[in-house]
Amino acid sequence: MLKCLGLMAFVGPPGPVAALAQLPPPGAGPVLLIVAPGTDRDAVSRALDAPRFGPSSAPQAFLVAPDGPDDASGLALRARAHGVWEVFDGAAVAQLCGA
Repeated sequence: MLKCLGLMAFVGPPGPVAALAQLPPPGAGPVLLIVAPGTDRDAVSRALDAPRFGPSSAPQAFLVAPDGPDDASGLALRARAHGVWEVFDGAAVAQLCGA
């Protein structure tokens, strides 16, 4: 899933990138965070008090697990305060990537 996102965001045609912009806000499930190159993903995860999981092969993206649907919107706000570029609903991104 994360490799698909990286491919769509950085080398793909504008159609898939536009699809990302139309995703719903994060729900109760996993949340995909996009960060700047070189960002310490573990430090961001600790600061958000949200466990990081998923593949480690995507240096600018990772998944975290919010406590619930109310926490997902709050997590998005807190994430941006910690330098996260973008927050996506993990399940919606997985559907885009065919997972």
